[in-house]
Amino acid sequence: MPRIKGVPGPYRFFFTSFDCSEPPHVHVEREDKTCARELNCIRRLIAAHLETWYEHCASLR
Repeated sequence: MPRIKGVPGPYRFFFTSFDCSEPPHVHVEREDKTCARELNCIRRLIAAHLETWYEHCASLR
């Protein structure tokens, strides 16, 4: 499992050979936890509220 070295902090960034047939991405762990569940929740929240960004930017035109 290749690691991405030189990233400071408590996180471990890695990918697997099985990932090579997928779009580029990395896995992130801290101690015995992965952040995928938390990141997916954040991603859904952003997507659900992205219209605020569009409304703001449209008002500047």
